[in-house]
Amino acid sequence: MTDYATLAELGVATVHEAAGRTGVIDVPLTQVVAGSRVAGPARIALCAAGDNSMVHAVIAHALPGDVLVLTSREPAPVALVGELLATQAQAQGVAGILVDGAVRSRPGDIGPPIDPAVTTKIVEFNDLDALEAALAPGDVACVLAEPALTNIGIVAPDPGYHDALREITRRTGTLLVIDETHTICVGPGGATRAWGLDPDFFVIGKPIAGGMPAAAFGMTPEGALHYLIGAVETEAAAFANV
Repeated sequence: MTDYATLAELGVATVHEAAGRTGVIDVPLTQVVAGSRVAGPARIALCAAGDNSMVHAVIAHALPGDVLVLTSREPAPVALVGELLATQAQAQGVAGILVDGAVRSRPGDIGPPIDPAVTTKIVEFNDLDALEAALAPGDVACVLAEPALTNIGIVAPDPGYHDALREITRRTGTLLVIDETHTICVGPGGATRAWGLDPDFFVIGKPIAGGMPAAAFGMTPEGALHYLIGAVETEAAAFANV
């Protein structure tokens, strides 16, 4: 009988990794919980990009102690597992989930001239310790957050989360951007007004034009100053390179 607990402490690689194969999971996987170790029989799901129906299926068939290994046939712009699926897996007794969760650019993207993997950090919603660690070096220009997560079901902020988010960003000199693209449905001013949030920037997209490609943003006087300084510096750099 396999002693999975002992294997977990040893940090044994998956068979897939030990064989030197990467597939679409071609970047290092990051632990959501620092120092975590897991081992167990693998339940593997090969998913279409942006389609987590296979994740539902593999969780439904999982046995207590199983480890889910999730990948897609091609790079996917959206996550395969959100809070609802993770909770379902936990209730089923799943020991852990291996899934590609890194930032990476997609071939053919027309966007920033710098790979977003170099300029972007991901912090789990409601994880204030991880936020502190990400902002501590002082190299983050702004935090972009929703009042509540809305693309993986609804994940509400923990009590006091937004107050702490605002305090940490101010203390570290980081601008706070609140995205109201979905939560504007709370009412005029969105969740920002309803919950008394105090961002430097407020952005809203699709709802203001009935799904047409239009967006708007607002800012505090201090945010406007940062914006104008950045615009002047960008224009000056452009002229310097002519």
